[in-house]
Amino acid sequence: ARAAPLNLTGNKYDPRCLYDPVHDRFIIVCLNGTASTNTNIIVGFSQTNDPTGNWNLYALPGDPYGDTLWTDYPIVAISEHEFFVTGNFISDTAPWQSVFAGSVAWLVRLDESYAGDSLQTQVWGPIFYNGGLVRNLCPVMGGSAPTSAPGLYFISNRNFDLSNDSIFIMEITDTLNGNPTFLVDMQTTPTPYGLAPNAIQRFNTQLATNDARWLDAMIDNDQIQFVGITVVPATNRAGVYHGLFTDMSGARTITGNILTHPGGLDFGYPAIAPCDLAGGNDAMIAINYSSLDTLPSCGAIFYEEGVGYSDLQPDRSGVPYIYVLSDSGERWGEYNGIQPSYRQTG
Repeated sequence: ARAAPLNLTGNKYDPRCLYDPVHDRFIIVCLNGTASTNTNIIVGFSQTNDPTGNWNLYALPGDPYGDTLWTDYPIVAISEHEFFVTGNFISDTAPWQSVFAGSVAWLVRLDESYAGDSLQTQVWGPIFYNGGLVRNLCPVMGGSAPTSAPGLYFISNRNFDLSNDSIFIMEITDTLNGNPTFLVDMQTTPTPYGLAPNAIQRFNTQLATNDARWLDAMIDNDQIQFVGITVVPATNRAGVYHGLFTDMSGARTITGNILTHPGGLDFGYPAIAPCDLAGGNDAMIAINYSSLDTLPSCGAIFYEEGVGYSDLQPDRSGVPYIYVLSDSGERWGEYNGIQPSYRQTG
């Protein structure tokens, strides 16, 4: 209904939402259409701090180069003055799992967006490293507050490999008013990640985990923390990968930890946000979880820097099991959302 003034045909899906504490506004994103003829990224900016009020609505082209592609799977972030949205290009003639056409990153100035003026934008894509396409660009948003630094970091990986240690670190180097370029580098992690099997729920039906892409990331104190789904090598179950890039302005040291559950729960679709009373790097990781004996539910794990991880804390316990698609990979989400309550410490 919000997108009706744009007069766009096609289905609306993959919603994202975030709050901008600098401007005290809300931003919403969803996709429109699943073909190159009707693909758009719908972006809305609230005119006030009341999300039930009026919005400035825009449509970014999902096929910006006219290549018979459409944009799928948005991830969003903001800096102090700019908005970023990434997506994956999908071919009109092939499924997303088998044919990958590249990823795209949009940079949008916030001032014009909140004012309802014409958008000021720049787009990069597809993104390559050593001649190969880089898939799934996860933007790295400031955790405790949107970063005031120009540009933004992004991370990615080889999300369909059974085991891999490659992590791509990318950067838009400047603001739109400056001279922004898109840089791509690769480093390796001492703790490999890998494609996870589907999660299990009641009656031995399965819940799709999709792949091992990085799903959420944040930066504070010159450190990036990121999360995604991974295989747990010791059990061949679905777990959560929690990675850290420390000293981003220097050596960029990588560490990684795989989170699993001693009771045999499968984990899925993590998100991460800062949760630190002292200005350090403590974090809250939100997850889905399920098992043969546990209905699909939502919970969280607390990470204390220098100490480790809490036990899983249930948040919302499931009521039914999921049985909609009648196949071996029922959908229980593709991403989570978590963001600090900026006015409440911790």
